[in-house]
Amino acid sequence: MATRVSIDKSLVVRHGRATYQFNRLFDDRRQIQFENQLTGEYRAYALTRFFAMLQSGDMAIVQGEQVINDFPGVDKKRQILDISALPEKEQEQLGFRIRVVRFLQKKGLSRGQRTEVSQAIKRLFEAGEWQQVWHKKTPPSTSAVLNWMRDYEISGRNPASLISGNLNRKRMRTVSVVVEEAMAWALKTYYLKKTRLSLTYAFERLGEKLKGMVARGELSRNEATVSMATFQRRKDELDPFAVTAARHSQDYANKQFRYTLNGTNVPRAMARLKVDHTLLNWVVVCDRTGLPLGRPTLTIIVDSYSGYIVGLYVSFNGPGLTTVINVLKNSIRPKHDIASAAETSKPWIAWGIGDCYLLDNGMEFHAYVFRRVAWELACDLEYCRVRFPWLKPHVERVFAELDYLTLVQGRVRKPDPNILAIDPKRDAIITLSQLCTGLVKFAVDHHASQVNRRTLEIPFERFAESMVRNPPPEIPDTMQGLDLIAAMSKTSTVSSGGVEFYGLSFAGLELRDLLRSAGGKFKTLVKWNPDDLGYMYVQDSRSKEWLTLTCTRSDYAQGLSWNQHRLIRDFTRNRLRLSGAVDNLLIAKQDLHELWMNPLARKNRDLNFDRARRLNQLCTTASTFQDHAAAGPLPPKATLAAEELTRETTLPPDFETVVF
Repeated sequence: MATRVSIDKSLVVRHGRATYQFNRLFDDRRQIQFENQLTGEYRAYALTRFFAMLQSGDMAIVQGEQVINDFPGVDKKRQILDISALPEKEQEQLGFRIRVVRFLQKKGLSRGQRTEVSQAIKRLFEAGEWQQVWHKKTPPSTSAVLNWMRDYEISGRNPASLISGNLNRKRMRTVSVVVEEAMAWALKTYYLKKTRLSLTYAFERLGEKLKGMVARGELSRNEATVSMATFQRRKDELDPFAVTAARHSQDYANKQFRYTLNGTNVPRAMARLKVDHTLLNWVVVCDRTGLPLGRPTLTIIVDSYSGYIVGLYVSFNGPGLTTVINVLKNSIRPKHDIASAAETSKPWIAWGIGDCYLLDNGMEFHAYVFRRVAWELACDLEYCRVRFPWLKPHVERVFAELDYLTLVQGRVRKPDPNILAIDPKRDAIITLSQLCTGLVKFAVDHHASQVNRRTLEIPFERFAESMVRNPPPEIPDTMQGLDLIAAMSKTSTVSSGGVEFYGLSFAGLELRDLLRSAGGKFKTLVKWNPDDLGYMYVQDSRSKEWLTLTCTRSDYAQGLSWNQHRLIRDFTRNRLRLSGAVDNLLIAKQDLHELWMNPLARKNRDLNFDRARRLNQLCTTASTFQDHAAAGPLPPKATLAAEELTRETTLPPDFETVVF
């Protein structure tokens, strides 16, 4: 999991065996300078190179490392690699602890202000906002919340530090299976109904059912004893959203478990970022293979304070979770190299993690996996109200400007009557690199220079001034957790040959120990990047850790997208079917069957001596159908000369038995 670090005086990194401390940002925040803590030597890196070295592991974060190792229990929790391996209940509790800690941090409270923290927790729970998530009648104690704050701050805002220590504790249930089924029946029949009967009423009906089962001899009197606390715990194990929907309605549950904030004004840049998708009206072809990729989906992130485009991502998988995570990665990384490759006139100065992301109500944004993305980045999520598009006007304005771009070739248009129809497939000559270059130029040069009619300011200048006045944004030390979350997944079989995946094989040296520990082939969860099939993640079914396997055909799969691979397979399959390869295979199998099976019957056996003579010495030397008369005299038998016969004259040695 990633740890958020801030580029300020507290940042200390290690490169090789040398330790450097952050000194300053210069060259319009494109360069970062460090000072050697021993020699005082200064070393400068491009911000993009520093980010790349951080992601590859060439440069490590030292800040807080010694404190984390000295703190008992935190280092053990940092070994958890994937939050998705946690139970749903623990994930909800983890999300609750993170939100409480961030709530206190936003209030400006520290761990030493015990009285103020206690009062803030009391006011928070008096409002009734967190009671359904906490699942308890009383709020958490002040000491527990202070421990959460301490663990979260010492670990560098690592969400794994807030995982409960009771997670791995095994608890044996003494209630029998029959009583468990009876409690589930009572909850479903009486509690999870629109009549909203109390839990006490359902518990009384459960007691009557258990008494009847005792009278019929299905249970003993000791087994039928269930306390109200046990019944309450079974109710608490249910999904709160499902309970609210069953007792009230689906709309009521949606309103209770999501929130929105009215207004669009924010105090500074990177405080609230808006995310949305749109389907572009062009058909794109691949630069490397020349294959048509289809209509692209553009996902962008726009800063609410300035209207500046923070990140963009072009995909051909439609609006989904993978697309959103990739645009988040694009917005976080420094993008000076992207602007340089697109030859823009202005730099792309947006980078870092935003404080809050404003989302719409798409399925990908409400997924449980996307909540883990927010935990990984330690940021907040805010959902717009349905049919309230004016809450995110900056994104809608960007999409409106894109529709007026003068790109004719490859454009998809609506059919008009009495007008010659234009086939976009015949006119699809725009390549992916041309489209991406144009979009980067549009974001950096065109849109960033548009004067806002409301504020009469240019987005680029407004964003740059805010970045200078405020602390620099934060970046994660690694984005491997986001890569795992963004990958597509399925259950596949791992064998000695690796993982067979739609005609591709993935293997590696790490697979040997995995197969030995599993005792042979096994089924597990695999994940792959839809934009690059050159590698695949395989999960260890025991430790839940992820291994990276490369494709055995790296010359084909490196940089190949999932859509391109499926398109190539479908095209090849259709070509083989049209060429008659399938029919030829069936005919060959039938001929082979008649050749081998029919001669088994003696009355139909046909011995072809001419064919056997032609095949002899060509594909076999064991043919018995030979014409000995035509073959000539037999060759003489091999003999040995007397000189070639040698005889061993050395006598075997004598062995004596020694008795001790």
